[in-house]
Amino acid sequence: MTLKELDFKVRYVGFGRSHGQYEIRILYRGKEYRCFSNNSRAFDRIHSRDSYPSDSYVDADYTYKQALQAFWDECKRKNGLK
Repeated sequence: MTLKELDFKVRYVGFGRSHGQYEIRILYRGKEYRCFSNNSRAFDRIHSRDSYPSDSYVDADYTYKQALQAFWDECKRKNGLK
């Protein structure tokens, strides 16, 4: 999946129910799914000052695209999507 597609499909990344937990919402085949993640490295990369559109910048061991992909994959797995 391209960076542009991931940027569109990972619709919301924000704070979850408790400290250190992030709510992820993805758009998968026209439906929205959500999950909660503890992946603070991906969250920090997405919300760093040098985020989009520069994907060459690496922060917290992730590029912007890798961080979005990590949340995408985790949310798909937690919702039993293939």
